[in-house]
Amino acid sequence: MFSDREMKTFFDIVIEKAPPLHKAVILLLFTTGMRQAELRNLKLSNFETREGIRFLYYMGKGQKMNQIPIHPTTAYYVDEYIAWMEKIGRKIGEGDFLFQPTKNSHSGKTKKKLSHTALGYIVGKWAKLVNKEKRITPHSARATFISSLIENGEDIYYISQLVNHSDVRTTQRYNKRKRTHRKNPIFNLNFF
Repeated sequence: MFSDREMKTFFDIVIEKAPPLHKAVILLLFTTGMRQAELRNLKLSNFETREGIRFLYYMGKGQKMNQIPIHPTTAYYVDEYIAWMEKIGRKIGEGDFLFQPTKNSHSGKTKKKLSHTALGYIVGKWAKLVNKEKRITPHSARATFISSLIENGEDIYYISQLVNHSDVRTTQRYNKRKRTHRKNPIFNLNFF
């Protein structure tokens, strides 16, 4: 799992150097807390814009529908990836898998989705540039997302809903970051 400071470095490197597919995959994973299978199964039709905000609607674990707003920076790089695919002659239709392997055979009607292995490769390749000692996987993106929200004071029950956990205790288990005494809630008391 990455710290917030490592995430800033990670995103800076990815945005500056990664190809469009890698940027879109990494930003979407790390800014939504999606499971890797959920990301791999996304289709263009899973996106919707309401009140100027992009949302993702997708089937989560346990056949539960989930909706999550997309950060504007992430939406920008997803759009850049879609435009890049069209530019190279691989236009993504509404019913096509959003993330497809670069070496995808697009001569047939069905387009393959990005494999579990390819997704792990993409995340690991760029994460090593930030910290060679940490093994960062697609699931690390979920843990980083949840831990960062908890550490930054977001409501645990809201986070639990956001990531489609049926029990808030599951969400709490993701909080692996070191606790500091300075962030103790006692210092938020407004008695003095």
